[in-house]
Amino acid sequence: VQMTIGQFDGLLKTAQKAQELNPKLETAFYFSGIAFANLKKLEEAEKDGLTADQLANGKDPRVHLLLGVVFEARGKIKEAVAHYQSYLKDNPAADNAAAVKANVEKLSRSLPAEKQ
Repeated sequence: VQMTIGQFDGLLKTAQKAQELNPKLETAFYFSGIAFANLKKLEEAEKDGLTADQLANGKDPRVHLLLGVVFEARGKIKEAVAHYQSYLKDNPAADNAAAVKANVEKLSRSLPAEKQ
């Protein structure tokens, strides 16, 4: 509810309390990553997003989308593209799949060509 209504300070406190109670709860780190991202604390958002990804064994598409957004905002385009692609692979029928795919194509064009 806090995320839906934009109470990101409250969301962060709730998520951090959940992390204290269960430091292996992937969802708590996901929601703190969301809160940090919306509070423009991108380093913290990246850290908690990566923790959520590790706890989920890379299998939660929501976390890949979060990390894509955070890496893109931090200018880490290659990492952003990789996470967006993982999101699309795991969630091809998502409502936002077309928009994410278009963003991946745009970002991919900005990457330097790989040396072969």
